[in-house]
Parts: sequence; C-alpha cells; structure tokens
Amino acid sequence: MAREGRAFARSCVESPGQRRALTRPTLLIQIREEIRAIEDGKADKADNPLKHAPHPIHVVAADEWTHKYSRSEAAYPAAWLHDAKFWPPVARIDNPYGDRHLICTCPPMSEME
Repeated sequence: MAREGRAFARSCVESPGQRRALTRPTLLIQIREEIRAIEDGKADKADNPLKHAPHPIHVVAADEWTHKYSRSEAAYPAAWLHDAKFWPPVARIDNPYGDRHLICTCPPMSEME
C-alpha cells in the first residue's frame, strides 16, 4: 500500500509551464529498484528512503539527520524530481496504520444537494 501511494504521488507532477505525467509501470519499476537495493543489502532494511517516504521539507532541511541514507536520496528519489519537486506538507500519518485505515471527513452526500 505505501509503495502504491508513493507511486501515485509521483505519477503526475506539475512545474511552471509544464505538466509531466509518468506511466504507472515506469514508477513501479523505480520503486522495484529501491526494493532490490534493500534485498541486495545496499540499503538498510529498517532505515531506507522507501520505508520513510515521503520526506517533507522540514525533515530534509532539519539540522539533524539520523538516517543511514543521504538527504539527497530522501528528497529526490528519482532524477527528474530535481526539476519538478512537490514537497509534502507532512510525513505519513500513523505510518502503515494510517495508510490502511483511511477516514473520510467529508460531509455526507445529503448535504451536497
């Protein structure tokens, strides 16, 4: 689920004067490469950019950085993000629990009429 959410967040990026849509397979391939780095021991199983995604600006720009991966890997997991980056205002809410137990706070449809 978290990987799917990260792919969705990456799927459509807007930058000034440009709208760029990436295909879902391309995004899933990028995420698979991140998973392979964990499997191959190139990335820590517990502390890696995929596990802690997304990285809000206040985390990347903080004075203290306690992760085993670089700030650059956290901020720009794909090269094209250097030109078109969306900074999420918050990190994940309640980690995997929040990803799996979404709560709609929208008014009921009866109020929309």
